Amino acid sequence: MTKQKRDPTVELARILGCLIVIGCHCHLPYAGEGGMDAGRAYLTCLFADGVAVFWLIMGFYYFGGSADYGTRLKRMWNKICVPMLLAGFLSFFTEGWLNHGLSWRESLMLPPSAWLELLQKLIRWENPFRADGPLWYLMIYIPLVFCYPLLKGFAEWLEEKPGRKAKTFLLFAALLAVNDCTDNQLFSFSQHSVSGLVPAAMLMLSGFCFQSFRDRFHGKFWLLLSPVLFLLFNALRVWILLRRGGSDWILYWFSLFGLLSACLVVIFCQNLRFSERSGDLVNRIASYTFPIYLIHILVKNLLVRQGFTAALEQKLAALPLSAVWYAVILVLIVFLLTLLLCAILRTLKNLMIKKA
Repeated sequence: MTKQKRDPTVELARILGCLIVIGCHCHLPYAGEGGMDAGRAYLTCLFADGVAVFWLIMGFYYFGGSADYGTRLKRMWNKICVPMLLAGFLSFFTEGWLNHGLSWRESLMLPPSAWLELLQKLIRWENPFRADGPLWYLMIYIPLVFCYPLLKGFAEWLEEKPGRKAKTFLLFAALLAVNDCTDNQLFSFSQHSVSGLVPAAMLMLSGFCFQSFRDRFHGKFWLLLSPVLFLLFNALRVWILLRRGGSDWILYWFSLFGLLSACLVVIFCQNLRFSERSGDLVNRIASYTFPIYLIHILVKNLLVRQGFTAALEQKLAALPLSAVWYAVILVLIVFLLTLLLCAILRTLKNLMIKKA
């Protein structure tokens, strides 16, 4: 059985989602002693929805293939859990050295309280590795895979009658909008345990629904309109953020803006055209997005420890839109360095497999 070739337009959206996630961890803060900076807040909004892109794309592929439930769980352990644990413990043992200026020996010799905190967070099903914050995403992804039979049944129900997918997409969008209006007081979504699983399932199923009618957004008109709408929606988002005086729930992926922004990223990418060579290149780079997600924060923290980020901010301070230049440059550097590191690690892994 040959492996189905990935769609480079969807894989490009995955790469953009990865870049947005990195941007979320690399941009300068929008709030300080002088209050909120509207320009930086807008930049924060633009970098808010990388995970929403991931959930949406997951819905494109989640119910395809012939793998049974047991195979999916085994695949999750091998391809998700094991790499997550390796990246997590790497951050766990290097946190003191990277973030607190300790020596390697001091960083490795962790006190019992650190291990106790790790265990307590794991029992609460929170990300136990505080130095690698983005791993919360996988703490939601894992129970989402466990819920596959339930979600599969709902997806089959959606396919029984025409129009159910469109109506369900609109229903989820409406529920997210109402929750936004209540400042997340209606559903109290968060980024761990069941309160993260529910909105993740909503966005993933929204992706499953959107996949069936996204071809309606084809053409040069949508190629131009989608980035314009992306910028306008996030301008509205920053206006709401500033009016709310610091309540930032609207910045999270479980908002209506998160869903719409993710859809617009996909619409933009699907209207691009690729040759066979460029499509293969996009697919190859996209194959690294998961390991990049796992360890990019470590690369970024290493740049911080070496003083690179402070020097970059100082060097760009006199330029117009310095915060934008800082974010763009740092995102590209972190992405490329992490991509290079992941490529080296994959090459070494393949060599070891061949020798074995």
